[in-house]
Amino acid sequence: MIPELTFGLAAALFWGLGDFFGKRALQKISFRSVAFYTHLFLAAFFAVALFSSAEVVLSSYDPPVLALFTGLLWAAGSYFFFKALESGALSIVVPVNASDALLVVILSVFLLGESISFFQGLLVFFIILGVVLVSTKYSHFKKFGAHAKPVQGAIHSLFSAGAYGVALFLLKPLSQQIGTLGALFLIYSFSLIPLFFWFRNEKGVDMTGTPFKLVVLSSFLYGLANFSYVSGVRMHLASLVMPVAATFPLVAVALGYFFFRERLEFNQWLGILIVVAGTALLAVG
Repeated sequence: MIPELTFGLAAALFWGLGDFFGKRALQKISFRSVAFYTHLFLAAFFAVALFSSAEVVLSSYDPPVLALFTGLLWAAGSYFFFKALESGALSIVVPVNASDALLVVILSVFLLGESISFFQGLLVFFIILGVVLVSTKYSHFKKFGAHAKPVQGAIHSLFSAGAYGVALFLLKPLSQQIGTLGALFLIYSFSLIPLFFWFRNEKGVDMTGTPFKLVVLSSFLYGLANFSYVSGVRMHLASLVMPVAATFPLVAVALGYFFFRERLEFNQWLGILIVVAGTALLAVG
């Protein structure tokens, strides 16, 4: 395997584990609280990592418009993702959210000039098909026909994938300007602005004991995942690294199945298989 792709696999592992512990935190506190505290902890984590390293180049980065825009998108992605995860099954929300890889590939090809083959384009189509299969239960079609309802959490997860997809694309040029740690520190810092306004009316949030431990653990795992992803795209094509990183639903689905007793219908299993296989093949096709 190309050495840089190990960053993609590391991101997949840590994203999957982070989503699992994030789901557990949502069983204790609201999605707004999880989103806000996750970003707060990550902003602090990357601040310490940045200013204790030799990578500090922020003094020459002015104005940080790209970082601000990316941070706002990241906040929107997290808001919709944790909202979807609060009500939806881990094994549904996470695979749908992984469709953000499509945006990264498409934007990288058209705006960064990265090349994509006919085979890769075909895989993009099948990944979209897989997302549709994952997002809707076949039993709804049997019962309601054309009026089938989307699976709970799937719509918000698609909104999240759209915001995350653009943000993940922008992280490549941003990190090439100010480094991996600088980019992650700025986007998490700027993301706190809208998240604070969404969170400020939360009452009686218990951030002691188990909720605190779960949010800190999931935040740490997300931090490792994002560091791995950004390091990978700085060294290689985003349209190659991101699809490998997008195999993280394998981890979340397995954990959701065994720990949350989540059950899937045949078409959803098929959709998950198509999404995971398609994104993996997209990286090597």
